[in-house]
Amino acid sequence: VLAMLQARQFAAGQVKGALRIGSMETTAALRLPPLLAELRRQHPDIDLELDAQPTAALLMELAAGRIDCAFINGAAPQSELQSWPVFREELVLVSGQPLTRFPTAAEFSRSVFLAFRQGCSYRQRIELLMASMGVTAVRIMELGMLDTILGCVAAGMGYALLSRSLVEAQQQRFDVHWMPLPAPFDKDLAWVNTCFVTGAVSGWSPAMHAFAQVLGIDLSHQNSD
Repeated sequence: VLAMLQARQFAAGQVKGALRIGSMETTAALRLPPLLAELRRQHPDIDLELDAQPTAALLMELAAGRIDCAFINGAAPQSELQSWPVFREELVLVSGQPLTRFPTAAEFSRSVFLAFRQGCSYRQRIELLMASMGVTAVRIMELGMLDTILGCVAAGMGYALLSRSLVEAQQQRFDVHWMPLPAPFDKDLAWVNTCFVTGAVSGWSPAMHAFAQVLGIDLSHQNSD
């Protein structure tokens, strides 16, 4: 009965209700605006709420029922959650000065990384990268907001590790430079999947089904990694 009602709502364009979306800030800034605009165009009666937080915090919010879905780095570790990979991002080293070569471990040990607060998946990649290079005391300055990170990198305060597509989109606003991670880090640390994560499909609202359609989610693979 519920499926028939949802089908009728889709056909009539009458999907209503609130949809509470959680997202990493980088995904919220780059990937979500056109998708949310399309959802709004198709279903103008859906009330959208967007909460940008690090991956760890988003999983807590989802488990507590304070958001309906989330965009996080990688699949959710909780078995009761469903995950679908929707975006693939390449992480690059970002600097305020042109990079002609990848910095050495000694140079990194004298520098600062600018990052989101604890629980951010990109911050974890910084720590893994530095550990792989033998840098045991990496300094990470928490700035919280994407614009602040990019602005401080442009001002020469330190490095950042961000998605290539995001940096390219922001280069007109911020005078930053980037380079890809060299081998062997280009395979192990550079590429990350952003996953769309929700509770059981059986509990989805019509608004959630509408959003999944916009995302192109294939419900025949509910446990996709």
